[in-house]
Amino acid sequence: MINLKTVSGILIPMFLLSACSPQEITESESSQEIPTDAEISTDAEMPTNPSISMDEDMPTDAEIRAAERAPLPSKLSARASKLSGNVVNMNANQDGINGGNNGLNSGGSQLHGNVTGISTKETEKGVEVNMSSDVLFDFDKADLKPDATAVLQQAAAIINEQGTGKITITGHTDSKGEEDYNIKLSVARAQSVKDWLAKNGVTKDMEVEGKGESLPIADNENADGSDNPEGRAQNRRVEIIIAKQKSTQ
Repeated sequence: MINLKTVSGILIPMFLLSACSPQEITESESSQEIPTDAEISTDAEMPTNPSISMDEDMPTDAEIRAAERAPLPSKLSARASKLSGNVVNMNANQDGINGGNNGLNSGGSQLHGNVTGISTKETEKGVEVNMSSDVLFDFDKADLKPDATAVLQQAAAIINEQGTGKITITGHTDSKGEEDYNIKLSVARAQSVKDWLAKNGVTKDMEVEGKGESLPIADNENADGSDNPEGRAQNRRVEIIIAKQKSTQ
């Protein structure tokens, strides 16, 4: 019968062990590497990514159930409605822009923004631009005031946009003063307007005339014979008529 001894979990005959020194047996047994506690990791000790949060941005159970129940057409319809609303707003803005450039009426200053002292309307003769002489000139003068620039610039823009026919610039006064003097003053004021327009981008042919007090658009006096300052102010004006283009048919 052979005597056996267990060394490092292995059965070795005793006669072989007798040939080995005790030191060699000890070294053999100690050669096995035993892992330390630090080298043993469990699932709980697995490294995690600090940038990943399981709860962050995760939908709730209620949100998940609502999303599952919502039919696809409803989702698309909601998105389409939102886009449609944006388109409507864009169209509304565009209509507002176009509205500022179209349509001639008594408040025609809206063609290019609100400028005091000028209005535009469409008549049988064509487009009529009405400018207040009180804005353009000092009392009893025919030289343009520095403050007249904004009104004249707007008038020039309207002429360049609408001017397809004959352009006539006519001066008008109120009823104060001599008739002959008022006619001369109205002609001189119309000429000043024409000269400014010609120097500032209006290349179309323009004719000048003065009507003095003969064509009032308001009463110079009230019914009781008293003075009507508001009416006189309306009569002191320079009108630009942009004639309609005659049909070639």
